[in-house]
Amino acid sequence: MGCTPSSTAVEEESFARNTPVRRIAKTFVGLPEDSYPVESAVLKPIETATQAYQRLDEEICALESTSPGPRLLTAEAWIEHLETVFQKSDATSELYDHDTNLILDVRLNDVPNGGVGLSSSETAEAASNRGRDDTAKVRRLAIKLDIAVDPVQAARQEEFIARISRSAMGLEARSYHTDTIDHARARIIKLRQSFVRLQALYLELDRLIVTANNGAYVSTQEQHLDEELESAREIRDRLGGVTEQWRTAGLLMRAALKGLLQAVEYWSLVGQTSTAPEKISLALDCRSVCHGSLIALEVAQAALPQVEIPFVTLRQQSAVKHGLIYMLTDMVNPARYRHTKYVLEGFQANVDKSVKWLHDTFTGTLKKDFDEADQTVISIAKKLREIRKQYVSQRLGHKPYVRPTMAKTDKR
Repeated sequence: MGCTPSSTAVEEESFARNTPVRRIAKTFVGLPEDSYPVESAVLKPIETATQAYQRLDEEICALESTSPGPRLLTAEAWIEHLETVFQKSDATSELYDHDTNLILDVRLNDVPNGGVGLSSSETAEAASNRGRDDTAKVRRLAIKLDIAVDPVQAARQEEFIARISRSAMGLEARSYHTDTIDHARARIIKLRQSFVRLQALYLELDRLIVTANNGAYVSTQEQHLDEELESAREIRDRLGGVTEQWRTAGLLMRAALKGLLQAVEYWSLVGQTSTAPEKISLALDCRSVCHGSLIALEVAQAALPQVEIPFVTLRQQSAVKHGLIYMLTDMVNPARYRHTKYVLEGFQANVDKSVKWLHDTFTGTLKKDFDEADQTVISIAKKLREIRKQYVSQRLGHKPYVRPTMAKTDKR
């Protein structure tokens, strides 16, 4: 229609009776109303049955190449698996949180080992703000305990802070689990839309073909190609479902690498910062993104249970998680700070190698097989299309194609 959001369509009647003329008035800022440019609407060219058949078949081929059906089945099974795994993990975490007095429920004035207590007003404030971000409360507690600049205080509070960190990370893990499920659901919605569209195209194309051949093959060649096409589609669809698993794992691995790059940067800044609040904030940011990377790696491995992703070991992941738990009390100790920096940088380098391995392996094996299977389907589909286009043209000629309404299409 118009070129701007303010374009309006105006219908006017001509001098001839019952002959409405549709005109388009484009509103341009700064022009008087009587100077608006007016165009006659251009009608779409009439589509013949033959043209409609080719358009529908080509659109089906293009959409089929994305394998929405097999990918949808894989994505639905994946989210069911994730929900089961996460429910068990979160239930275990909840039990642990109750045993360790999570920071959300701990009385901030009950600091062990002779630490500095909070005032009664601060304690009341903490109790009334339990719904706020737990990380903010950890930050306040760490500042009160002076663990960012006092090595003696950091050593004294080490296990207490580690206990709180474990609980806080348990809460954080639940948040990451929720985000992962949300992304999986969004993927399912997108795949389902493509699948529904493909089914509608199938029905519309079948209706057109039946109109031309009365529901019977016109030749043995057509029947043979149709059967060959179905077999080729099955092969490609099986590969398409597996491809979805690799796609999921690849996205998670790249997200993990991105988080680790940020974590290494945050930890480097911790060593360059002198003020306690900044150190603690940077350390908590580092812990958060690195913890997210660990979870993403675990989920990526779960997406490919039959594949052993190299370079990143469980031992190394455990070392990183241990470093995150003691991060707040290690940053004031130069030797421990350097060790944590070494662990994070080594982990990031190995994850980078894993990401490249996953990409190269997928490209050289599964993607190659899928592309070959897809090309086979396209080749057979083109041959079958030419045969059917010929008899559609012969039997329906240049009759204009009338697209069926949704109700009629669904009925068929």
